[in-house]
Amino acid sequence: MSQSPNRQHRDNAHPWAKYTDSKVPEHLEDSEDPEFSRSGSIAFVVTLIFGFGLIFFFTKTRGAVTGFDKGDVVWAGAVTIFIAFWVRSMSGNGLKTYAKQALIWFGIILACVTLYAYKAELGAVKDRVVSVLIPDQGMAVSENSHVYTKAGNGHFYIQGQVNGVPIIFLADTGATNVVLAKRDAERAGYDAETLVYDRQASTANGLVDTARIELDELRVAGFVLDNLPAYVNDSELDESLLGMNFFSRLEGYEVEGDALTIRWRGAKQP
Repeated sequence: MSQSPNRQHRDNAHPWAKYTDSKVPEHLEDSEDPEFSRSGSIAFVVTLIFGFGLIFFFTKTRGAVTGFDKGDVVWAGAVTIFIAFWVRSMSGNGLKTYAKQALIWFGIILACVTLYAYKAELGAVKDRVVSVLIPDQGMAVSENSHVYTKAGNGHFYIQGQVNGVPIIFLADTGATNVVLAKRDAERAGYDAETLVYDRQASTANGLVDTARIELDELRVAGFVLDNLPAYVNDSELDESLLGMNFFSRLEGYEVEGDALTIRWRGAKQP
């Protein structure tokens, strides 16, 4: 069947028409817009120059913000190349698009540098938030002092370690000694069932039987006590108590508002 002149004209005017119902040939499918190639190449080269220029700057000016050593140069170079290829792939709309992408990446880098510059302040903010959400962990004020926030029930709780086992204590300056609940004593390596409960202690609930033990190590924050006398309560004690034989070995402690601050001289005390 012969085609009409009008149909032939339309086919000649639109050379892609004959491929509408079939796969586009590879030699046509792989063709690249010259404008895209040119702007993408410019973006790629400029990004590489800028990125490696920054790497060179930080390598030569160690300490300006942060210095790069050989390991840093490797990963920073890899990141720069990745960003360059990504920017090239996004630069099909011309240099204006590239400029926008470059500004975005510059903003990201600037934000990261700013966060790094304020890492100490941000770390302090993080510690303060944690101390409110988890009061028993407290917050380091200095190398030899720690502050704890009052819990919702009005008490202060302090997380310590007995023989390397984490235990949460109720800070109780009304208690003469450190007192472990049975379950905490078991966790710390003491057999609560075989202890001799031959002593008595006065509590808010009356007299209770206790057994004397010796803690190989009690660690609170950076403060460590070795061979500390303590007691295990024979009754169902809800929580272990941090008593005065701990607080009296500190350099000092004070309660101000909702904060309990403890201070010590050295890391280890007899």
